[in-house]
Amino acid sequence: DLGLVVTANIESAAAIKAQKEMEVVRYPVSATLNPLGTVLVGSHPDELLSNKKVKLELIYSSYQGN
Repeated sequence: DLGLVVTANIESAAAIKAQKEMEVVRYPVSATLNPLGTVLVGSHPDELLSNKKVKLELIYSSYQGN
């Protein structure tokens, strides 16, 4: 699974506990500080959205919360 959050501070690694259905998960605190969201447009968008198409480079590792 890959979780995607919007954050204003990539340097903040602190996490809080959150409950998702019956499971407790750790969620990055910095993602809760930004009230703005984001829209990801797929690789084959409608013609009206073609100007919003972006290319992302994802660099990730295993997240080990405290």
